[in-house]
Amino acid sequence: MGIAPLDLQTLYSQLDKIGKTQGSQAQILQVQNALQDVEKSKQQLEEKKKISSASMTEEEDTQKVKDRQHQQQNTNQQNKAKESEDLEKTETEEKTQKVVFQDPNLGQHIDVIG
Repeated sequence: MGIAPLDLQTLYSQLDKIGKTQGSQAQILQVQNALQDVEKSKQQLEEKKKISSASMTEEEDTQKVKDRQHQQQNTNQQNKAKESEDLEKTETEEKTQKVVFQDPNLGQHIDVIG
């Protein structure tokens, strides 16, 4: 028994759908592989960070503490300098404030005739 033309027609119409599903499955596999590669690289970076932090010598630890203390002192000095500058600016602004003349009748009368 041969294949009827109607059967061939339905097969050809379904081939399009089969091709799309096969293509999408291939793309999904590629995306999954890419995500796994990214995860592996992140894990390797974390392991490298752990190893490098564990191998830090005592001299580096003390140097970092000294650096932090030095930075804190610098920021404290900068904050004090900014506060003194702000005080000087406010004092000079208070001195240089100008008295603005305001007319009490300005904006009170509306001329609806003209």
